[in-house]
Amino acid sequence: MAKRSLAFSYVRISSNQQKKGSGIERQLAKAKDYAERNGLELSEENFADLGMSAYRGKNLEEGGELRSLINAIKDGVIPRGSTIIIEELSRFSRSFILQSLSLIHI
Repeated sequence: MAKRSLAFSYVRISSNQQKKGSGIERQLAKAKDYAERNGLELSEENFADLGMSAYRGKNLEEGGELRSLINAIKDGVIPRGSTIIIEELSRFSRSFILQSLSLIHI
């Protein structure tokens, strides 16, 4: 049996108030569903910024999990060819679309 490609999820909610809702569970469930439907192995090591806004790029600053994810990709910790699953672009960034897209091609 061929080894499945790895997938990692990135989830984010903006405020501590949202931690009381189902946003994280919804995003993780969607990541799991996507991985299953596409024959990917969802890593147990995933990235989550809880109570962190993406409006001013705070999740990209040092200490944010998005920054950790990008560093893991650049450093080769996340293997080349892996899939990063994000519910929607607004979870990733609230910056202008062209700025956001420049981060996708790491």
